[in-house]
Amino acid sequence: MDGARLLLSVLGALVVAPASATADDDAGPRSVGRAGTGLVSDDGLGAVSRNPAAMARRDLRRAQLAVVVDDDDASAARAGARTATTSHPPRFRFGLGAQDAVGPMVVGVALTSDGDGRALPAPPAGVPTSTVEADYLDRYAGLTGARRERTLAVAAATRVTDALAIGVAATIASVHLEERRRVWAGFSGRDPIGSAARDLEFALAGDDGLVPGAAFGALVAPASIPLELGLAISFRNAVHLDGTARGTADPTELRVDDERGAAALTLASPVIVRAGARYLGERALAEVGLELHRLRPAAATPSWTLDRVRAIDRTGAAVDVTEVASRAGRRSHAVLRGAVDVELVPGLAWATAGYAYATQASPADGLAATWADLGGHTAAIGLEAAAGDVVVIVGYARTWSPTITVERSSLGYDDPFGPAPGDVGAASFAGHRDQLGLSVEVAWP
Repeated sequence: MDGARLLLSVLGALVVAPASATADDDAGPRSVGRAGTGLVSDDGLGAVSRNPAAMARRDLRRAQLAVVVDDDDASAARAGARTATTSHPPRFRFGLGAQDAVGPMVVGVALTSDGDGRALPAPPAGVPTSTVEADYLDRYAGLTGARRERTLAVAAATRVTDALAIGVAATIASVHLEERRRVWAGFSGRDPIGSAARDLEFALAGDDGLVPGAAFGALVAPASIPLELGLAISFRNAVHLDGTARGTADPTELRVDDERGAAALTLASPVIVRAGARYLGERALAEVGLELHRLRPAAATPSWTLDRVRAIDRTGAAVDVTEVASRAGRRSHAVLRGAVDVELVPGLAWATAGYAYATQASPADGLAATWADLGGHTAAIGLEAAAGDVVVIVGYARTWSPTITVERSSLGYDDPFGPAPGDVGAASFAGHRDQLGLSVEVAWP
């Protein structure tokens, strides 16, 4: 069984992204080839910030390296317009981790990269306004979103009894977020609502270099029965982003004074409760897990606060632009996971398969393709090979998100000159994600 545990422990070294602008899907790494299942079995890189108590299972000195390629796309179909499909190059994510025994404790450290967001086609420069109005109906719902994050986690675990271990972790994250938004800046009654000549585009960006967090975990592994149980809770501060705001518009209709423009955005972070159980068979193992992500309702409707940005109409009328709605809102959601591991060659190779179902994490009436987390089904397969103290793992996962039709949305034109009636978010959304991961763990005395 020690060989099996060595193999399973490094599954968490595969780093995948939370589909969220606030990293609300996972505080740290998770396995690809097991659809993220690993709260109980993962005692390596993933355990450091997810369930630090699991590190107490082994007191070997060991290190992990992981990389994942992530291809994530979504689409928004609107009546009378072309289907808008996101596109961006695949993302690469990395993770480094190490664990060692220090007296009665096992300590661990992990450094991980993360990111998400998507881009929709933007109207090219010089295109007639009639073409923009006909073919780019999605432009007010959001053009691009991008988040980059680095997280450092330090953890310690100890055995309270032979059957019970507890652990605690501290995390520090650095977050950068960018968003491009178009608003309609016109006067109702004078300008046709939605006329492209009155489009005002904002490039918004912000950083938070210090986002602290913590995780607590427990692992119950009695020797008398082939069953292990895990429980963990993690949380972190809200992300407070400060940066710049830049605006562009048709100079014949609008001018933007943004020479000293500043932007700020606060994104709430969830409290995540995880529970899991693992059955230990002779040549097969099975694990299930449940995650609950709790967010305040206000997290569904975040907004950028702007300072020193003015929109000036062709007539000279001017208004301070103080707020632009963000599309990166999130709501409470849940994830159910399961995985099976089968030994192919004793002491050498295992095959893994996993499944997960996640409920929708984006607000139902505020969906935008740039940030939409639609939830859905994930199927995964993986292969592990061990040679002495070296374990290599490859995993592949695909997520199918259901088509979600929004008939009435809360997304509007965000007109800085005054309320403009209209719904810019009504559409049918769908998406999928492919992930391919590779990890290596090395252990030594």
